[in-house]
Amino acid sequence: MKDPSLLVKSIKHYIEIIINTKEKVLRPQVEYESLIQDLEAEIRDHIRTQEQYKLQLEAVNEKLDECERLKTEIKHLNEVLVFAKCYRN
Repeated sequence: MKDPSLLVKSIKHYIEIIINTKEKVLRPQVEYESLIQDLEAEIRDHIRTQEQYKLQLEAVNEKLDECERLKTEIKHLNEVLVFAKCYRN
C-alpha cells in the first residue's frame, strides 16, 4: 500500500492544477465580458449622438422650410407690389 502522505501530496498537487486551470479559463471570460460591456457602452454613446444629430437635423429642416415659405411669401408680395405700381401708372 502506498504512503498516505504521498497520496495527500498528490491530491493537493492535482487540486492546485485544477484551480490554476480554472483561473486560466475564467480570466479570458472576465476580460471578454469587460470588453463586451465597454463596446455596449460605446454603442449606446453612438446611438445617443446619432439621436442628437437627428434632432438637430429636424430643427434645421424646419427652419429651412420656414425660410422657403417666407421667400415664397416675399416673392408673392413683391409681385403684388409690382403689379400695383404698374396698375397705378
